[in-house]
Amino acid sequence: MRSYDIVVVGSGPAGQKAAVQAAKLSKRVVIIEKARQLGGTSLNTGTLPSKTLKDTIEYIHGLGRRGLHQLGAALTKQLTLPDLMIRKDQVIETEVAVITNQLQRNGIEIIQGTASFVDPHTMSVLRSDGHVDHVQASVIILATGSRPRRPREVPFNDVTVCDSDSFLRTTKNPTSIIVLGGGVIGTEYASMLAAFGIKVTLIDRRTQLLRFLDQEIAQALDSQMLQNGVAIRLGQEHLGIAVNEAGRPAIHLHDGETVTADMLLYTMGRIGNTDALNLPAIGLSTDQQGQLSVNSQYQTAIPHIYATGDVIGFPALAATAMEQGRLAACHAFQVSESHDIKVIP
Repeated sequence: MRSYDIVVVGSGPAGQKAAVQAAKLSKRVVIIEKARQLGGTSLNTGTLPSKTLKDTIEYIHGLGRRGLHQLGAALTKQLTLPDLMIRKDQVIETEVAVITNQLQRNGIEIIQGTASFVDPHTMSVLRSDGHVDHVQASVIILATGSRPRRPREVPFNDVTVCDSDSFLRTTKNPTSIIVLGGGVIGTEYASMLAAFGIKVTLIDRRTQLLRFLDQEIAQALDSQMLQNGVAIRLGQEHLGIAVNEAGRPAIHLHDGETVTADMLLYTMGRIGNTDALNLPAIGLSTDQQGQLSVNSQYQTAIPHIYATGDVIGFPALAATAMEQGRLAACHAFQVSESHDIKVIP
């Protein structure tokens, strides 16, 4: 069994910053990451991919605003959605190398495998070859992130009916798409895909997009999306989703209407990645979304076990997760850090 000062589970923004902060305090640090590639959701399927797509589309869309309408139209006609994904993959590859270098430069050990609790200070790590390691530490930080919610009644095939993860692997080049869910992820994709020239229908059961926004800003967003051609259907409950005989997804709405498109992107909620942690072995539990409860110092009900990032819920943003991870590591090793939770980025 290997012993460390701190074990960090997950290598997303929260895990990275927690590990680096602990390393800067001269602690023995190990990161356990179940995925083959470092970076977590933010780097591989969340913030970085979506912002790369947005940047590429914004560049093309912006040509028209600069008076180069013909060039912008020609590029939009020539490029496909899979073409945009190629650039996304290149950016991810570069950023993974940067993160790997940063962790290694700070003397942080990386173990690839799935972590689960044996007792409050010990975790087993199941590697891809079936070998099991054990690690022990006085402090454990859980930064396992989240994944898209995939209800059983939704006929996901990850080709024409996708979540926000599988959408990034698409080889389809749709001319129309239904985005179901008007949260941050759904609204972002609806906006950028419409700017790319895809016919977008955004459906949400709520009566306002992004309710945490100031109402004036939300109205400006609605107006801009409508101007870009997004068909916004708010206050619409869906009764079911099916794939019709032509292979096109169809969504049946409460008002009796059926909306079809080449593709459907389901963005209604996310759940915490906690099911593999064997939390019952240490007496911890999660809510229905798989999220952990923490106090103002990011401690769970077991004081030496912390949780940060998406796994603790709102706001579930990369910049916020980074600061949460850093603050948790500081608190764990009695480093004074005063902050106001309301102004965390």
